[in-house]
Amino acid sequence: MPEYNNYPRDIWEYVKDLPYMPSRADREKLFRDENKRERVKLWDYFFRIKPEDVGKPQRAEISFIIKNIRISIKKCKQREQEILERIKELEKSALIKVVKRLAWGIAVLVSVLFIVSRISTETISVQDKYIYGAAFFLFWLIVMAVFVGLGYLVGGDKKESKRLAVILQEFKGENLKEIDEARNRISNLKKEVARLRRQLPMPLSGEEVRKWLNGEFEKLWNYAKTEVALIRDIISIQGDQPDVEIKNPLTVLGPGELQPEIPRHFSVKINKDLHKHIGAKQAYQVDPGKYGVLYDVLYGVYFFEYIVVAADMLVTHSFFYDFIDDKVTTEYTTEQYYTDVVALAIEEESRKITTLNRMGKLISMYIDDSPAFTLSLKSGEKHKVAFVSQEYFMKVSDKLEISHDDVDKIFWINQAKKVADNVIKALRSYLRKHKAL
Repeated sequence: MPEYNNYPRDIWEYVKDLPYMPSRADREKLFRDENKRERVKLWDYFFRIKPEDVGKPQRAEISFIIKNIRISIKKCKQREQEILERIKELEKSALIKVVKRLAWGIAVLVSVLFIVSRISTETISVQDKYIYGAAFFLFWLIVMAVFVGLGYLVGGDKKESKRLAVILQEFKGENLKEIDEARNRISNLKKEVARLRRQLPMPLSGEEVRKWLNGEFEKLWNYAKTEVALIRDIISIQGDQPDVEIKNPLTVLGPGELQPEIPRHFSVKINKDLHKHIGAKQAYQVDPGKYGVLYDVLYGVYFFEYIVVAADMLVTHSFFYDFIDDKVTTEYTTEQYYTDVVALAIEEESRKITTLNRMGKLISMYIDDSPAFTLSLKSGEKHKVAFVSQEYFMKVSDKLEISHDDVDKIFWINQAKKVADNVIKALRSYLRKHKAL
């Protein structure tokens, strides 16, 4: 009975061997925190074990066993052929011996009969009769010896043939037993793989995650308004039309991985799990019955810049937000008078992104014209928020599982620039107004 490998029965024991997945500990820390336990669903939405990777070691063993079964069957057939050929050789040899000995015995018998006929037809002396009688007896002894020897020789071949036939049956029986054990092992391994597949969590729909994300955005915006602005006199911002009011603070955001400066704790060398958080993204098709082919893209980490428009100054509050972990990091708040703002623009720059592809391999990609909302101050300081573009989505379309032909149907390509343009329009009127004083 061969010794087989024992495999973990828990699907999460296997993520350590999947380079595109964060660690099991990264998921379990959410589960251990009662306040964040529900966010395990977000973790499962952004990080999904590919069906083809479920039970990979078991399926590798199945392939190995199948290969060995084929080799074993081939060897068994070769051995069977060798034994059958040997049995045929023995049977042929026995037949040749029978024919030779029979021919020799018949010749002797004919000779004896000839002598007997001579004795019965010729007149011979008594002495000659005794001599012929002795010769006749001797010939009969020789004939008997021939047949006894023939039986012994043929019997030896038959005995060897029977022995080989027994060996062949035993060999085939052992081979069938091994194959049955191997097939049982394959059946058990397939059941293990099926059990692991059943453990794969059913991810939330894109619409559900978008609704969740919008709720978090609302909380962050309220935080910026109540905690960051403090007692400052926040003013109402009018849009292009008299009856349209723009929400203050203004919001500019983009994917965390696109920003020109990414905090060290998201580096793959510092924290592999967080690096996978910042590269996490999923696309889904938005209500095809209503909108046709239209995609939304959701991210694991965002970068926010809230601009609080007060009566006498601007307050900018920026940070990275890990949506999966509900964690704000690298917060930075500055105050500047309107006269300190020297430029508002959307600038296009070359950007390098280091991310994981669908296979979990770390790759670098360059985006030649990556747009960014830019607020420039007299001091030379610049506030930048990079946002998405068609070129960016073309580079990451494989991971999003969107064809190049459908990239232009991603909602945020035009929407992100539109949001940034609206922020610039809203601010410029106040900048002109204060600088004219």
